Amino acid sequence: MKYGTCSLEYENFDYVELTFDHFAKIKNLDPSVTMVHIPTLNLAKEKHREWFLKVCEENPTVSMVIHFHKGRMESPKIKANWLAGLCKILGKVKNRIFLENCHGFTEFWSLEDQLDAIEVGKNFSNFAFCLDLGHAWTLGGGRNWIDKLLETGTVKHCHAHDDRGHKIRFKKTEWIDHLKIGEGEIDYSFLRNSGIETITLEYYATNEELEAGRRIIEKILMN
Repeated sequence: MKYGTCSLEYENFDYVELTFDHFAKIKNLDPSVTMVHIPTLNLAKEKHREWFLKVCEENPTVSMVIHFHKGRMESPKIKANWLAGLCKILGKVKNRIFLENCHGFTEFWSLEDQLDAIEVGKNFSNFAFCLDLGHAWTLGGGRNWIDKLLETGTVKHCHAHDDRGHKIRFKKTEWIDHLKIGEGEIDYSFLRNSGIETITLEYYATNEELEAGRRIIEKILMN
């Protein structure tokens, strides 16, 4: 298992996964930056695909982590166009493309929709899945979502952070997520024999706190 962080500030980790905004500001790419996280991409739009293709061509050794488009699933056509866009990207780039699970609101991508996308992506050797624990555990339905995604055999990367569900404040839902590992409710035992190869600790903390989070996961994997 390899462990990464989301900033170049941290030490003693195997790799760095940056958001694209931070990645774009780097003039001389640090070799530790092996992943880039682009959550706002909409593969159904040609302009988005053209931009993304250029980013991939300019950085062929960097893996890309992309999200399902966050737009509403108002018709089957939206889903079909997005999946067609995914195929166009996977067929043209050399980069490894990780597709990250989104939340479980039914008007967006349901678990079934995401499993359909995985079936499409599995036809390409550079496709894999990124399991975001907060999206799957708190918003998606807990261990059920995680188990269903792992059963596909495509989950190779993980965004790890802890969660304590949500609360209603002033009639608005507030998600209590991206906590330090050990501060929430997530059961990490599923990581044993999961096939996951890399884990990004997706929260900002001190170097010592991140190392403590890694040790928690390592201890679980050893038991």
